[in-house]
Amino acid sequence: PEEVSFPHYSARYKSDIRALGEAVSALREAKRPVIIAGGGTIISGAAAQIFEIATTENIPVATSLMGKGIFPEDHTLSLGMLGMHGTAQANLAVSAADLILAIGTRFSDRLTGNRDHFAPRAKVIHIDIDSAEIGKNIRADIPLKGDCSEILSKLIEALPKESPLGHRKWLAEIERVRSSNPDEQTGGKELRPVGIIRSLRSRVNREDILTTEVGQHQMWAALHWKTSVPGTFITSGGLGTMGYGLPAAIGAAFARPGRPVTCLSGDGSFLMNVQELETCVRYNLPVRLIVLNNGSLGMVRQWQDIFWGKRFIHTCQKPACSLSKVAESFGFRAWTAETPLELEEALDGAFAADGPSFVECFISCEENVYPMVPAGGRLDQFLDPQRQEKPAIRI
Repeated sequence: PEEVSFPHYSARYKSDIRALGEAVSALREAKRPVIIAGGGTIISGAAAQIFEIATTENIPVATSLMGKGIFPEDHTLSLGMLGMHGTAQANLAVSAADLILAIGTRFSDRLTGNRDHFAPRAKVIHIDIDSAEIGKNIRADIPLKGDCSEILSKLIEALPKESPLGHRKWLAEIERVRSSNPDEQTGGKELRPVGIIRSLRSRVNREDILTTEVGQHQMWAALHWKTSVPGTFITSGGLGTMGYGLPAAIGAAFARPGRPVTCLSGDGSFLMNVQELETCVRYNLPVRLIVLNNGSLGMVRQWQDIFWGKRFIHTCQKPACSLSKVAESFGFRAWTAETPLELEEALDGAFAADGPSFVECFISCEENVYPMVPAGGRLDQFLDPQRQEKPAIRI
């Protein structure tokens, strides 16, 4: 249709940067600023602008799940993902911030936790192309409506060129939290999710694509798969669409012919669209499917474990078949792994294979994803029994 009309909503694009000067002043006055980058920054192609403003002004960057990759996660200013399963440094930094520069994010409940306690001391600059999102969930003290990359370019031009204060004390506090406890241990004789993801990551080029299904493996990947190139981490966000990852990998393989694509899955998600294995074989697509098989619907089981007194209802049922043999019957080359040594051998084979390949990794059903903010909880009061001390940021 030539015209698109929805009640109470205008889809027409019109920028409004009247508050640009106020945003410049707020950025220069802030002692504890944080950038929050959402999925809109990926759509806008705002990576260069975000990198420039973050590194020039020395502002740490947290992302939503859909914004993951817009800022290189191996950079010292990267806080990683924010929200329900966000990193300690991201959740605590936002909770203690005095300024939030929010770009292309709708402030979903997965990102904010209890909104009454979200960044309680912070002034909020909100940049979004959709006026319906500005101030909808979190108040916007300084609204800037328009395309993220365009507005950020104008903001960069308007910022004074002299060196900023540096925020050394603020960044030191964040680094103290980051280093207070190491990431989950990966050693031992059994396969651990983080170890699998890191071993997998070491084999995948930074420009190549990872897709995920939905569940615990999705959150482990969001936390531990370091992404440096926008658009290379493809996931369905908070929609909960089990079965998304394999078709997404197929689409990515067709979009970039000859480039390998890795799909990370759980045993539950794998069975949702298992018929698409045949599509991979028919077109000889270089899709590497890695399944973390914990014999359960892990994320729901985790909630039943933590919040429902271990009343496991319809979540701890192992697949009635061998997933690797199912993959082989479709024409995949397949491997299984139960130990770190077997994993290395399986991944070596899978990554050397021509065409589609499959690795089934057996992990404990008792593994949980941490950190975790309970539904309706505060970002600064997350659960993480794996940490030796309760991290905090002094302000």
